[in-house]
Amino acid sequence: MQAKDYVGAQKVMAEAGQLYDMTCPLVTYFEPYWAFAAAKINDTAYIENLPTLFHQDDRQFDYHLTKSVLQAFKHDVDGSIESAHMAKLFVTNNLATGFLPDYSYAEIMEWLYFETKNEKYRVEVLDWVAKVEKKLPWAGWAYAMEAELQSDPVIRSNAAAMARYLDPLSERLARLPKNVRDDAKFTNGNPLLKPVDRGQRMEGKT
Repeated sequence: MQAKDYVGAQKVMAEAGQLYDMTCPLVTYFEPYWAFAAAKINDTAYIENLPTLFHQDDRQFDYHLTKSVLQAFKHDVDGSIESAHMAKLFVTNNLATGFLPDYSYAEIMEWLYFETKNEKYRVEVLDWVAKVEKKLPWAGWAYAMEAELQSDPVIRSNAAAMARYLDPLSERLARLPKNVRDDAKFTNGNPLLKPVDRGQRMEGKT
């Protein structure tokens, strides 16, 4: 998916779909990604039929996020956002799947923003990562994502500085524009440091 080889991605996920019960909660985590790849190459017949296999009680995070992706590619942005909000009601970070819904939600919304250029998705990402930063203040990816999408230069600078502090080798951080990385600094010191440490850091480097 990161390589944008959607044909290859769709093929791999379709093969997985033949091997596993796609209504099992332990494997549904990749369905939103499958939907995105399938929609990119206009081959959504199977993934669009998939929701009909789910029992009503099993229609949770992955179900609604997959639906959001499919609606976005049909230019139903309002319906897509509504489905995304439904997905958020079922966010639980189940480590058994290897995927964190907190991250999956933000990434899918980010991809839909880049795909559609609709501001509603950008706002959705920024709102979500702000919540993640409070819940998981060590999640460097959330700050890097905020720095990439934020238009306010002060907020963007603080977010980039936090991303650099938490994960200096982050792939997301590396792909930020050079001027954003160069301008990254904490306005009032690093909030994760004790006041005395914060002052010492500010005297030296940000």
